[in-house]
Amino acid sequence: YARANDAYRRLAAQVGGSRQPQASRSVRDRVIRALAANNCGAQYIRYANANRRSVFSFFLGPDAYVEEPMAPRGGYRTLCVRTCDGYYFPISFSTVPSYFGKDEQTCRQACPGAEVQLYVYRNPGETPENARTPDGAAITELANAFRYRNEIVEGCGCRGPQIAEGPANASRVKMTFSPGLVSDSNEDAET
Repeated sequence: YARANDAYRRLAAQVGGSRQPQASRSVRDRVIRALAANNCGAQYIRYANANRRSVFSFFLGPDAYVEEPMAPRGGYRTLCVRTCDGYYFPISFSTVPSYFGKDEQTCRQACPGAEVQLYVYRNPGETPENARTPDGAAITELANAFRYRNEIVEGCGCRGPQIAEGPANASRVKMTFSPGLVSDSNEDAET
């Protein structure tokens, strides 16, 4: 932030501060055209194209209003889907295809106890029911697609079946309640 302010002050000093608005505008236009020429962002390209002067603008002056085209929006949402029951949860709410590999790794790490598959759908405009693998297979082709909506599949979970059963040697904590007193103990307490 401080470097940006320093650069602004140097630029203002070069063009004589705000006393010469036309000069500062031309410097700004040159900087934006340079950013556009070096593909530094679509917003610079749009601005540079919108501010090109025509023969008419030489005589009539610049346009008071230039409508900028809308920036392209959208992308993909990625879902991590358990293949054993079709249950899914979001990984990215807005991403691009070049990040699908990273999202797939995140999916596998988030659900190590089950076989999972990454699915994607366009955002905006589609829903999880429209999701496909990055290779193009539809989620509806999954043998257990959305099965979780109708039944609980035994042993299917991101943490694996040992969580549901609990470890065999786990110590149990029993709570005993007395009027005005709450105690906990790792020993078997009589109730």
